[in-house]
Amino acid sequence: MGVGGSSPLDQRQRKQLTGRTQAALRNFSPHYRRQFAAAFLKQVWREMEQQEKRSPQLMPCKDGKAAAAVRYEGALMQWQETNRWKEKYLTVRSDYTVNCFDTKEACEKGWPPQVCVPLTRCVLLSSLKEYNAVVDSAAQGLKESSSTGPYEGPFMTPLSKYILVLFHPYRRPLCFCCPSSVTQQAWQAVLSDGIRHHNTVLQRRRSFEVEALLDAVRFYRQERCCFGTGDWTFGEEMEILSNMVMEELVPVLQTQLIPSFKGPVQKRRRTWFKVLEEVYFLVTDQVSQELLCLKRENKEQRLQLEKKVRSNLDQILTLKEQISRKLQALVRRPADCCYSGSLQPYLDSMLEELMLPISAGFKEIRSLFSDTINNVLQNLRNGQKSMPLDRLLPDLLLDLPQNSLKMYPCYLKVEVFRDNLAELTPRFGFEGVGILIQTAQNLIQELMENAVYTFLQLLQPQLNSKLSSAQASQLLENVKGRVLKKFDYDSSTSRKQFVGEALILVLLPVMLKALEPSCKLELSKYEDFVFADYSGVILIENIYEEVLFLMLQQEIKKALKEASSQKNYSLYRESLINPQDNPEESLDLATPEG
Repeated sequence: MGVGGSSPLDQRQRKQLTGRTQAALRNFSPHYRRQFAAAFLKQVWREMEQQEKRSPQLMPCKDGKAAAAVRYEGALMQWQETNRWKEKYLTVRSDYTVNCFDTKEACEKGWPPQVCVPLTRCVLLSSLKEYNAVVDSAAQGLKESSSTGPYEGPFMTPLSKYILVLFHPYRRPLCFCCPSSVTQQAWQAVLSDGIRHHNTVLQRRRSFEVEALLDAVRFYRQERCCFGTGDWTFGEEMEILSNMVMEELVPVLQTQLIPSFKGPVQKRRRTWFKVLEEVYFLVTDQVSQELLCLKRENKEQRLQLEKKVRSNLDQILTLKEQISRKLQALVRRPADCCYSGSLQPYLDSMLEELMLPISAGFKEIRSLFSDTINNVLQNLRNGQKSMPLDRLLPDLLLDLPQNSLKMYPCYLKVEVFRDNLAELTPRFGFEGVGILIQTAQNLIQELMENAVYTFLQLLQPQLNSKLSSAQASQLLENVKGRVLKKFDYDSSTSRKQFVGEALILVLLPVMLKALEPSCKLELSKYEDFVFADYSGVILIENIYEEVLFLMLQQEIKKALKEASSQKNYSLYRESLINPQDNPEESLDLATPEG
């Protein structure tokens, strides 16, 4: 494959790439159909089982913000392809859609944006040093033995040192210059929030269709000896499938194209990134078409599954349990050996590295919530007039969970995972630290949303009442204390759940990979136990992974229980009084004193 002039790819190369993409998606489709059936069975089982779960104490917030509401906006200088800086006006809406306008007037007049800035899977960089490091990593194979010479990045002469670069592995970077460090920090907080929101959109959706897609991609990658999780899980369905295809294409492109590049290393890098972008657009276009076909098939498949699974659920689950017991006998000994020899020695240190940052993040939002209420109380005590509580509560409290600038210090507490867990990559091949960070940040935001929502709901009966300063102060203090107790209870539960799930995310792929030579090849023998009528629903490979998952989960629970005795973790809080069960905790909000 050669490199063309104006376009890096000629017609023949495009045709080859289209064929490779189609082949990858054809190979993926059977995985998707199987996992769709398996996920549907699991969903029906959950509905019938109605598992008892520990109820959260805080009321779950229901975000009713309109997508059109503007979260943040302002003017920034953007580097243009014409090699010059030009002022642009950016708006970030409540759904974290980032729109770029030529002018503020164009935005105010309701004109369509010049471009919608994509954030999924972007890395936000705030210095030339960071940008160079990321480029070096992304352009492996294009390095020279000697120095690459002076910097020739996306812009030659930054207007100031306060830059922001949105770097995507397969798209050209978007480069902005800020007038001050304050502006840079503000946009860094807002855009980081947006990246996390778009990256974890499927995590928050929590449907069996999402579970089916992620499991299908995971099994597809395992067939190619790629275990574990990583950035490929970020984004919507189309983006995840495109990442899956690009993961296969990039090594081929590196082998066939890079040797043909001519010129200095900086020129070859620019050519390489241009190739990647064009290939990515080709892949996403093809994936979008194929995904529509797969979803049409899903509708038909679901109608068939509804009849088969719901009418035969007891028989299916009984047979699945019988096969599970047989597989337990197969994997018990090798799984125990793998765990005790390769995983258990590192469990305590991993638990500590996971526990301390998430605990610090929860502590930070607890303080932020408490301090915000205290500011309201201080303002109340400094005033003389009696007025309804809804006028005493500022927008600062109502919008606190969505205030990127206020919440950013809380989110930064878990960014230390990058350093704390750095050794997991060489030791276990784990590349999902970014997922752990963003999952923890989602938990932090969710807890703050629930705390604020609960606080306002408990105050609801008195929001329109005229109270004296003393009455209002006492009422707010009482409600704050009650919400903080609920917060402590929920944060303890969330912390324990996060750490357990994170350990599974790190260790289960290691076990799957280690046991593949001894156990995976034996699975075909168990296919005979599956009745023909249920062969599309009961999947031996899924049962095998469930068995290993439950074994590992049991060991992790033991480690977490041992850690509960360490007070600095505050891992278990069963000693906390459940506010719902304690009659002395009830507040008579309807009849304030006086």
